[in-house]
Amino acid sequence: MNEAFALLSHWSFDPQVVALLLLAGYLYWQGLAATTVLLPRGHHLLVRPWRIAAFYGGLLCVLVALESPLDYYSHFLMWVHMVQHLVLIMAAAPLLLLGQPALPLLRGIPVLPRRRAMGHILSWPWLGPLNAVFRFISRPWMALLLFGGTFYIWHWPAFYNETLRSPFVHSLEHALFFGTALLFWLQIVDQTGFRPRMSFGRRSLYLLAAAVQNHVLAIVLAFSTTPLYAYANLASRPGNISAMADQQLAGGIMWVPGVMLYGSVMLYCLYRWLTAEEQAQQRREAALFRATTTPAVGDQGTIA
Repeated sequence: MNEAFALLSHWSFDPQVVALLLLAGYLYWQGLAATTVLLPRGHHLLVRPWRIAAFYGGLLCVLVALESPLDYYSHFLMWVHMVQHLVLIMAAAPLLLLGQPALPLLRGIPVLPRRRAMGHILSWPWLGPLNAVFRFISRPWMALLLFGGTFYIWHWPAFYNETLRSPFVHSLEHALFFGTALLFWLQIVDQTGFRPRMSFGRRSLYLLAAAVQNHVLAIVLAFSTTPLYAYANLASRPGNISAMADQQLAGGIMWVPGVMLYGSVMLYCLYRWLTAEEQAQQRREAALFRATTTPAVGDQGTIA
């Protein structure tokens, strides 16, 4: 009973984080309501119920990662810190994108403030350069480089240890993880109204590249012979786990869930690619059959 109370007491509920999550949830719901009124049933812009559940599941994942006891114990246990990161980049980010959030969030803003804000944004002199930067960093290869590079940089001992000392640096780390994860998963999860950048076949290779870079870092953590981070300097850790075992467990957590998630999504992309190729082949064969069986106009005889 005391352990359960101690666990629940470590929910932080940062007002800024909670307010942003509540605002996002409210705007999304308002936008769904506005879109439902304007569009007929079955319209392709209407968000399906499972996507709505995915979006709110993504918000819940952000809350759990940043405000639950995961955040508290991440300062004492590396494997908990790893779980926190994976919840952000492998659960929250793709779930939010599966919710097709762009249109509902935009329509959730009241009309007059939305028009005024859009007017100011469109007249902003820096809009063009910022748009060019976003187009550049949202290219598939650049998004993959930023996603993997950010993860590697923050696992460099000097930077990682700083996150354990400074709440600001820790928050900056989470923001960069989450932002680059959104860019990465945006290449995989199609968004309504936007043309996909890659075929499903290329997406499977893209996921394979991400899985490889994830596994390399996991192997370094799991098979290192000495502790790499400042967790080793703690006098004690919850559960009396050693610093070496803690680091190896963190590497295993990065490795196994990474295999499961990247592998399952990669198999789905391969399935969609092979299905599309089969359908295209069937259409080509049907067109060829029609071309070879349709008689030419001059070849049709007449009945005497």
